[in-house]
Amino acid sequence: MRLIMMVLCAATMLLMGNNAYAAGESKKEMDAKTLFENKCIQCHSLSWSKERKKTEAEWAGTVMRMKNVNGAPISDEEAKIIIDYLTSNYGGYGIHHHGMKGMEHK
Repeated sequence: MRLIMMVLCAATMLLMGNNAYAAGESKKEMDAKTLFENKCIQCHSLSWSKERKKTEAEWAGTVMRMKNVNGAPISDEEAKIIIDYLTSNYGGYGIHHHGMKGMEHK
């Protein structure tokens, strides 16, 4: 299963590469987006994750809980990249501000 995911990630990166650069994304941004999409979609829909507006601390708490408690296959380095990506692209006032506490799974 892990090999299949690695192959799918590589294929996705190759196929999306030209489109991402054309849209003005840097390679680093594209890699972070691809990592987020490939890791988080295993348990969550992308639209669900993208609708959340959390602070950096809240994203860090969510990602580390998924990794450490729920067993998401994310390394510490990948977690940092995903947290940075989510904060940069989906940061906001936080779930407590929007009254969305407790809404963690699809």
